Amino acid sequence: MKKIVFFQLLFSTLFFDSFLGFQGLSLYPVFICSIILYIFNKNVNFNSYDYNSIIIVTGSLITSLFYLNYKFGFDLNLFKAYITAIIGIFVFYTSYSSYLKCGKQYILNTVNYVIFINVFVLFFQYFLWHVFNTDLNFGKLLLGFGHRATGFNLSYRPTGFFDEPGIYGVFIYSLFIIKYLLIGKLERCDFLIIGSILLTNSVYSFLLIFSFFTWLFIFKFKSKYKKKAQLLFVILVLVGLALIFPRIINVFDGNDYSTLTKVILLKNYIYDSCGYYIYGTGLLPSLYWPDFSFQAMGDMTFLLSTIIIYGIPLGIIILVSILLLISNRLNMYTLLIITPLLKLTMFNWVFFWMYILLVKVTLYFLESKNED
Repeated sequence: MKKIVFFQLLFSTLFFDSFLGFQGLSLYPVFICSIILYIFNKNVNFNSYDYNSIIIVTGSLITSLFYLNYKFGFDLNLFKAYITAIIGIFVFYTSYSSYLKCGKQYILNTVNYVIFINVFVLFFQYFLWHVFNTDLNFGKLLLGFGHRATGFNLSYRPTGFFDEPGIYGVFIYSLFIIKYLLIGKLERCDFLIIGSILLTNSVYSFLLIFSFFTWLFIFKFKSKYKKKAQLLFVILVLVGLALIFPRIINVFDGNDYSTLTKVILLKNYIYDSCGYYIYGTGLLPSLYWPDFSFQAMGDMTFLLSTIIIYGIPLGIIILVSILLLISNRLNMYTLLIITPLLKLTMFNWVFFWMYILLVKVTLYFLESKNED
């Protein structure tokens, strides 16, 4: 059973387009692993908050799907993203007890191994490009569209196993947060992980690292470490700004395509006559997008993306349910846990549910330790 847990977590990070389609190499193995885990361990250790949250989120997704079919007519293409999201909920539901049974140390070791594999691949990819001018493109190797490793200024931005540098940043940052919470301190190797995230030259990656160190300063650093920590923080900020400075200039000049799509989507949402603010845009496939700005639906932070996709009424219900599913206690760890949700926003990404699973398991271990 423990090996299944390792492979499930590892495959959840193989997030790229391949011969199995978008995230197929991640979704299908993770789904199969969850079935195997449930066969070996049918006990489900949830409380009433958890059950209610799972039911409410699932019901909200089905409601949103029904609305889209009412609006556009019956089309199987509309079902794909919702089915994937419900598979993610199933993965969370069926795997939770097995992760608890593995114990804290095994989960920590598994997270460490998965992080190591991903960080090694990213640095190796970066080395191959700059030394041999060779692009290690896993997507193309496995008959997919390939990754988007070229920045707006034609610079090379490594992606690891992922389709985009920013996705590497948020996935590995999420695992890094789990690792930090399980250990309770920073280790030397963590700075390699942080370095790999910054190496993607993604604005979101920089914001995630910034949010982590901000949390660390507020809640963790004691007075005797503060000067060293502040110096390190300033260095990281300067390095981060140097990496993304050309991108910032582009944003202020109005030439940044990513920012432009977000602005137009917000304008469409606020000033539309289609009732988006009530019903949401839905998890629309690209062939139903009214304009190019809809590609930014999942890139607006967890709060905004959920409201935009599902509308204000359903969106608020879903947000509250997910937060209750993570924890019904608000504390300093909750604030750190939600930082990956700056970028990790889409329910139809199976890794979203793997992260919620890891968070819930980690909080259980932390609370059990405190009770002991």
